[in-house]
Amino acid sequence: MNKKMTLQIAGVLLVAILIIQILPVYAESTTATELEEQAQSVPVSINAEEAANPMINEQELWGNMDQGIPALMAVSLKVAAKPMQASAPKLDEKKDENKSDDKETNRKPAEPVKVSTAERKSSDEKVSKSPKNVISVNGKPMTFKRSYNMKATSYTDHPSENGWGPIDALGNPLKLGTVAVDPDVIPLGTKLFITGYQFKHLPEGGLVATATDTGGKIKGNKVDIFLPLSQKEARKFGVQDVQVYVLK
Repeated sequence: MNKKMTLQIAGVLLVAILIIQILPVYAESTTATELEEQAQSVPVSINAEEAANPMINEQELWGNMDQGIPALMAVSLKVAAKPMQASAPKLDEKKDENKSDDKETNRKPAEPVKVSTAERKSSDEKVSKSPKNVISVNGKPMTFKRSYNMKATSYTDHPSENGWGPIDALGNPLKLGTVAVDPDVIPLGTKLFITGYQFKHLPEGGLVATATDTGGKIKGNKVDIFLPLSQKEARKFGVQDVQVYVLK
């Protein structure tokens, strides 16, 4: 009977030693509750053996184990619990990071700037007030009513070209800037700006003229420009396409 009990005690001690050696390896993966349950299971089995064999001395049962299995298990539990406590702040940090990420992802997009109806009207009025039909005349902006694409010719004060002498239809002396038009298209006395011609004796960029003359052959979209030149030189103008602006 003593040998059997001795073998049982030795087996229990062997199991206890194996548990103590394995605990550091599985400290991180084993929870404190599981270790406590394992520790409690050892003394229960020893107490059961002691109750079944009242003749066994307690000193013989525990041998030289002064601290006992429960004490050793408690130490192991403390060692196993330390890394779990140290890792707890990391979980909190991850939660905080997740919260910050949630805040960033839940940010609302910037709302578009709302423009009031009054501001829109004021901007529309500014656009409508901007000048329209403006042309640069000798570097100065001038407004015109309308424009015409016309055929342009030239004439001089020679009697063969101007039967009533060197004056226009309104009795004014012929000069550079006098033009003959069809009064049904452009009324007499209208201020004009003529561009698009190519002739060295006329101003570059355009001629400011006044419709004060008429001609028998000037009908429809035609304009006859007076040139203070000889007939020979004036004929070099020929017939050209020009743009005629009716100035205000």
